[in-house]
Amino acid sequence: MCPDPAQPLVLAAGSGNGKLALVNFASDGKIMKEFVPKCSRACNAVAWSPAQPALVAVGLNKLRQDCSTLVWDINSCSGAEAEAVSNTSLARRHESSSTPLYNLGNCEGAASLCWSPDSYGQTLLVGTTYKWMRVYDLRTGGTSPTKAAIAHSKQVCGMCLDPLDGRRVATFSEDGFVKVWDMRMINSTKTTPVSIVNAGPSKIRQISWCPTRAGVLTTHCEGSPNIVMWNLSSNNPTQVHDSDEAATVQPWQEHAEPCGEPYVSFDWHPSIENRMLMLTGTDQLQDTLLRRPMALSWAADGSLAYSCERSLNCLGPPAGDIVVEMLRLAVPPSTTP
Repeated sequence: MCPDPAQPLVLAAGSGNGKLALVNFASDGKIMKEFVPKCSRACNAVAWSPAQPALVAVGLNKLRQDCSTLVWDINSCSGAEAEAVSNTSLARRHESSSTPLYNLGNCEGAASLCWSPDSYGQTLLVGTTYKWMRVYDLRTGGTSPTKAAIAHSKQVCGMCLDPLDGRRVATFSEDGFVKVWDMRMINSTKTTPVSIVNAGPSKIRQISWCPTRAGVLTTHCEGSPNIVMWNLSSNNPTQVHDSDEAATVQPWQEHAEPCGEPYVSFDWHPSIENRMLMLTGTDQLQDTLLRRPMALSWAADGSLAYSCERSLNCLGPPAGDIVVEMLRLAVPPSTTP
């Protein structure tokens, strides 16, 4: 969806032949504009720049002697600086364009894309079909990545940046592991992830950072009725160098579908804490408010303390309680000499 608040119902969709279509659901879902690559191939990923709404990146399958990561300017501006989406540019009739603003990743397929959430909106992360994670700074005007690291043993199926910490990015592959990277350490002498999560034996379908709670990573595996949350908010996370150590990471919280039906997708609410929208395999939407288990503690005088999310509450002993009365009779009143 378009990140511009003025155009919330504009959707960018990639097709099997590589075309990028802009669809406006405010006008009966009509296609307003299409962007056509030079050579037809399947589209694997589409990402809209959150800070520059005119820039849309498209990841395509590998093709010899051609780039597979294309950045389109939906306003068809010239130069490296694209302006924000305007009502007039999106209200135009159905048009087609075939000249991308940037051509990246020559002879290398793109499996996943992610924009940096910084104020410039010019940093693009690309997960390739051959184990690499590459970082492109479009402000340099070049086609070579500014940073690169071998992220997985197979293709990087998905990646996402922490919205509360733009230096932290999570990636996953077909091996069932999610790796969390520090953007500042990529391209160093020996790039290693700051933490690794073993999400399970099943194929990972989706990962997402919680936008309201720092360091909470959410994962969902294919065919699973569970949404699993991992707490990675440690200020000094231990670096993990092999999968055996990664298995020691334990889930922080887990939400299970009441009827055991597998989930297909999920999404966090952008501002309401612990609220999540989930879609099941039978196309049922569930709007759920997740709660952590309460921690309880009894005091000797009968008071009860309990925690509820970020608040700590205390209840005094009820009036006339028999336990309080017996305690009063058993303990003699204090006397002063």
